[in-house]
Amino acid sequence: MKRYYPAVLFFLVVFATFSVQPLFAQFADRGVITGVVTDASGAAVPDARVTITDQSTGVKTIVGTNSAGNYSTPPLILGTYQVEVEKQGFKTYTHTGVALSGGQTVRADAKLDVGATTESVNVEASTAELVNSENATVQHTVGEVYYRDLPAVMGADIRLAEGSPNDLAHELVREKPPLVVAAGGDGTVSAVADAVRGTDTTLGVLPAGTLNHFAKDLGIPTELEAAVKVLATGRRVAIDIGEVNGNTFLNNSSLGLYPDMVRDRTRQQRRFRRSKWTAMFWALLATVRRSPLLSLRLCVDGEHHDYRAPFVFIGNNKYTMEGFDIGTRERLDCSQLSIYTTHRCTAAGLAGLALRALFGRLHQAEDFAALTGQSLRVESTRRRLLVATDGEVTAMETPLEFRIVPRALHVIVPQAQEEK
Repeated sequence: MKRYYPAVLFFLVVFATFSVQPLFAQFADRGVITGVVTDASGAAVPDARVTITDQSTGVKTIVGTNSAGNYSTPPLILGTYQVEVEKQGFKTYTHTGVALSGGQTVRADAKLDVGATTESVNVEASTAELVNSENATVQHTVGEVYYRDLPAVMGADIRLAEGSPNDLAHELVREKPPLVVAAGGDGTVSAVADAVRGTDTTLGVLPAGTLNHFAKDLGIPTELEAAVKVLATGRRVAIDIGEVNGNTFLNNSSLGLYPDMVRDRTRQQRRFRRSKWTAMFWALLATVRRSPLLSLRLCVDGEHHDYRAPFVFIGNNKYTMEGFDIGTRERLDCSQLSIYTTHRCTAAGLAGLALRALFGRLHQAEDFAALTGQSLRVESTRRRLLVATDGEVTAMETPLEFRIVPRALHVIVPQAQEEK
């Protein structure tokens, strides 16, 4: 099987994360800063705030350390950066002149000394609410320069709010604001959407994650200045959401290979203090080696299909599955789930599917199944299955009940963007 590892890894990235083209584009002209934060004794410092500042533009990216003291930035524009680490009870650590070249990962470790810290200031107002990304492993927030400009651009007061995205968004929605803005990646946006769905509040998106699939499918620019302008000048549209056992997803949900890989990646980060992308690489190898198979019954709108498959992918509306636009959606308002799976379980078989997908011939594969429906029931002999929803992995009780909820979420999209 080892000789097939490159092809299988390629397939997993293409299919499970739908990120081949975005990743190639990002890493060609971007780089990553990563490191570990420790105290004077060498012990890991979790939950430290790491601010990465582009020294030429002043734009800031803020991440946090995980339980092992590790941090990693999303892909950054090439340049020279300042790394500042803050943690209550410690002196602020500053490292300037961190040079970043294309496709490069630069380490910037930090050792904190005990001492005084600086105070933080909260800005409160009433019209719109901005929910920052907050994650136990890493958080991505937009630079403060954009926060400062938001009131002027939108003609409204902004309250910057920090905390768990889902819990905080539910608190904000109870105040019935006209707009809640989620600044972060797909996981953060999905968590906020779970609170906003079914209300009169509109969701705004500032893409500040790594891949930002949801924003891209809505036509929202990934450049933050342009995304802020969309909040002020865009229009309100209604889109569908997906749901599994009551949990919301905006992009997709999956079983098998991908959630297994994400779980292993988290273990790699905690146990070996590896960066996100290094841990993902080793997790991919481990997942392929195990070749996990699931014996499942899929009931699509009441019609039964039995599979023994390495993965099942469930999308909120139809995904492009062939060519170099793989993983994109033309519309998000067609009121259907898209379901993809296969009987193939060998490395060679998965590699063959990847090649067919890239060359536009996936529809010719006899054992690749593409189904659509408004509901999906997944039955298994296992009591619990690992389920990925917009990149977040949860163990859920079986059977799994998926459904599409038509036009349950209002979002702001660019004026020129056709309704999705």
